[in-house]
Amino acid sequence: MPVDKSYLTDETKSVRYWADLLGKDFGVAINSSATTNATQSAVTAAAFNTIVAEWEMKFANTEKTRNVFNYKEGDALYKFASENGMKLRGHCLVWHESVPSWVSSDGIKNDKNWTREELLKVLKNHIMNVAGHYKGKVYEWDVVNECLSNDQSIIKTNSSGYTMRNTVWYDVIGEDFLDSAFVWAHRADPDAKLYLNDYGNEKWSDAKSKAFLNLVKSMKRRGVPINGVGLQCHYNYNNLDSTEIANTVYEYKKLGLELKFTEIDLSMQNSQFYSDEQWEEQARTYRVLANICRLRPYVTGMLVWGLSDGQTWVNSTAAGTKGQPLLLNYFYGAKPGYEAIRRVFRDKVIDSGILSPSEERVARDNTVYDLTGKPRYVTDDPKSIYSLPKGLYIYNGQKYIVK
Repeated sequence: MPVDKSYLTDETKSVRYWADLLGKDFGVAINSSATTNATQSAVTAAAFNTIVAEWEMKFANTEKTRNVFNYKEGDALYKFASENGMKLRGHCLVWHESVPSWVSSDGIKNDKNWTREELLKVLKNHIMNVAGHYKGKVYEWDVVNECLSNDQSIIKTNSSGYTMRNTVWYDVIGEDFLDSAFVWAHRADPDAKLYLNDYGNEKWSDAKSKAFLNLVKSMKRRGVPINGVGLQCHYNYNNLDSTEIANTVYEYKKLGLELKFTEIDLSMQNSQFYSDEQWEEQARTYRVLANICRLRPYVTGMLVWGLSDGQTWVNSTAAGTKGQPLLLNYFYGAKPGYEAIRRVFRDKVIDSGILSPSEERVARDNTVYDLTGKPRYVTDDPKSIYSLPKGLYIYNGQKYIVK
């Protein structure tokens, strides 16, 4: 596969450019170390307009020792985002797989013998401190992550039912740990949008998708301050049906909620070599998600879980290779999936009249060249050319004479 890095030097070759024009979040999960790596930081800022902490803002990292809070890595991400005109998304305040050992040895057992009242105080203190620290810096939070059981067979006998996952939070506090978490997050930062995030909730024919909707409806009835839902979208490259996911998405519109694809990766089959047809099929699936995002105002964006195929949690067992599920390859080249999303967003911009075809051509080449073809500088204002030394210059295919 050719290594296409044109998005690094031509902003119109990036999805970020078109996502910004559409007002959509196009994001990536990174670690704070990416902000100090010259290559990774340049790639992140050029290709995406939103970042989310892959690990650093979770409970186990922000409060490893009780009531001792660590914001170093999260603050580094915020600094990077603000310096590059990006958004910072919060992930996540409550997740059973990211609790420090002083809360539970595995996020499931209550082996520290908490009472309900004690654990509620722990949860409140954590949320109020972390969400409060990032008030005005994080624009939305995954408040609770992956709270539903994978087994939702209850749907067969109770169409409005759902089964919660057994965790230390649920087993000790009860289901109202959800309500409390959202209420405290809202108190800590009233302007932040609050999301419930999970996986396996994308295909409408799956029981977990219906159960997740039932849970959200229940939260809405109870007056929980929830603004949106996250569909993680960890799938294989060729098994996400557009009708299935569109049907799921529509259900949240009826509830007046926002929706985001929050952790996308589309794993390839385990192999050292892939055909052009497989790359195109992966791109088709990314295109499905991008089309749903561009056509529905309440679908606020899409985020991939990892910067490149070299930074992905999706491991295979085939000769140490990986499933190559992301939009950029090992060398940070844009794969067909990245270009597919760019074209979807670009077409929506043009069709919506946000940017005319002629304006798009201007945007594609805003470099000023001298007569030798040497680029002098980049500008959005042709009048600035007249500050150059005397001579003839070319800008967007037109001649400018500086006397």
